[in-house]
Amino acid sequence: MSLIIYLDDVYRCVTGDALFRETTLENAVIALRQAIAKFGVLTAILSDNGSCFIGRGGRKK
Repeated sequence: MSLIIYLDDVYRCVTGDALFRETTLENAVIALRQAIAKFGVLTAILSDNGSCFIGRGGRKK
């Protein structure tokens, strides 16, 4: 199981979260869309550089 969380860095509140069977770009986008629907468009997104966020298109390093 994989939990994807979007956190407001200033207020430290969760703006979006979702539980999935695996961490994929598609699932990250689903969680992001939920955050945008609830709180509006984000001004910036910082990530932990997880594989679903770095855009290698599934290719190995």
